[in-house]
Amino acid sequence: HLGPVLPALGYGEAQVRELERTLAAAAQHGVEAVAVGTPIDLASIVRIPVPHTRVRYELRLADDAVLDEILEPVLAPLPH
Repeated sequence: HLGPVLPALGYGEAQVRELERTLAAAAQHGVEAVAVGTPIDLASIVRIPVPHTRVRYELRLADDAVLDEILEPVLAPLPH
């Protein structure tokens, strides 16, 4: 229900500048707002050209689920 999501993959200078370029391009193509779900105040290091707000989230595992087991297929090393 969220639509396109843009991950911030790092906060090095080059990555921050690339994120700014991406956000600027998104704004030019109709993005109206940004929900910032990073653990840092992203707007303090990146210019966000549209209205934005920080959001929080919480993970609650159902039943006896174990996060390591759930993520294992995703985090397992790729075959050589």
